[in-house]
Amino acid sequence: MKKAILFDLDGTLVDTVEDIRCAINHCMKLTYNREITRDECMSVVGRGLKNALKGALAYSSARYPDDELDILYHELISYYSIHPCDYSKPYNGITELLKTMSQKGYALGILSNKSDILVKEIVKKLFSDINFAFVQGFCDKIPLKPNRAGVESFSSLVDIPLENIFYVGDSEVDGETVINSQPVKGILVSWGFRPRSVLEKFEGKNIKIVNTVEELKNGIN
Repeated sequence: MKKAILFDLDGTLVDTVEDIRCAINHCMKLTYNREITRDECMSVVGRGLKNALKGALAYSSARYPDDELDILYHELISYYSIHPCDYSKPYNGITELLKTMSQKGYALGILSNKSDILVKEIVKKLFSDINFAFVQGFCDKIPLKPNRAGVESFSSLVDIPLENIFYVGDSEVDGETVINSQPVKGILVSWGFRPRSVLEKFEGKNIKIVNTVEELKNGIN
């Protein structure tokens, strides 16, 4: 029986927070708003970089009309595109896990709410030796998670039914994605951008919570 694993990227496979923070803080400097901390950055990511930028600006009680926010967002993407992996790296054990699951015959994919161009660039730089069947970030064709459209696209591409797919993430957005995509099975990791206390409300809803990469491997097998 063919099986597949669809991963979130940021906070699940890769610690990207410092590069995201640098890109956001580039915009903060341009607008004379205060820079955000690592913890603040982790709290605003998950629903796309434009929403992360809005969240960062909210720490300074700053609001911008949509046209000005669009300009700032494009500036963020431009900066981030030049600095996608200055600090980002896979969490310990992740690369080995991906290789193991690929060797076992699992189809592997990545679904992120980050800009599609950035997602593909980061995956290319950090996982060049991993055979991903599907790498998808945010674009006009696929709605942001927790919409199930991205999960269904992966299922269709690899020709594996939803009940044979594991979805792995690290946030409430990922938990909601699993619920919206059932019968997909979900695993939430506690080493990412949200504390375990935020994830626990999803436990038992066809979703497990794991604390280590070894637990993740065992949860998939």
